[in-house]
Amino acid sequence: MATMNKTEKWQAALEVLTNNNIATDVVAALAELFEPKAGGAKVDIEEVVVRDEAGNIIEMICSLSGVTLPATTDFFYTDKTGDGVGGTGLKRLSMQAEKARKEHSKMVKATKEAIKEDLYAGVIDVAEAKELEANIPGVDYSHVSAELVEEAETEEA
Repeated sequence: MATMNKTEKWQAALEVLTNNNIATDVVAALAELFEPKAGGAKVDIEEVVVRDEAGNIIEMICSLSGVTLPATTDFFYTDKTGDGVGGTGLKRLSMQAEKARKEHSKMVKATKEAIKEDLYAGVIDVAEAKELEANIPGVDYSHVSAELVEEAETEEA
């Protein structure tokens, strides 16, 4: 027998329920529990944007940091599909938050590598290595703000 996906299994179950004359209220209750849902995260756009009087989106909440930022390409990445959040052409991922996440990821990798080297060298024991790894801090999004930070230009000599 071929492997069925969730939708195919649900359709087969509906067929069994219908063929056995199961009451429609029971079928509806089972459908609420077991019918496959559409994938992907669902977000109410009005909960993550701020609009001006004309209804244009002027600010968005970054999906990573949770910080409200101006809805411009200075703060958010451009959506390659062109649609973006509410037709803005922007993704909800801010550049500042993504930079913080990437820097944190590099720091975690370097820290784990250093812990591993200390463990192999006998500087620390397994318990201490586990404790050090468990205490690696999470991503710090406190620097994500509506203030644009200009990159310092380097002077060529």
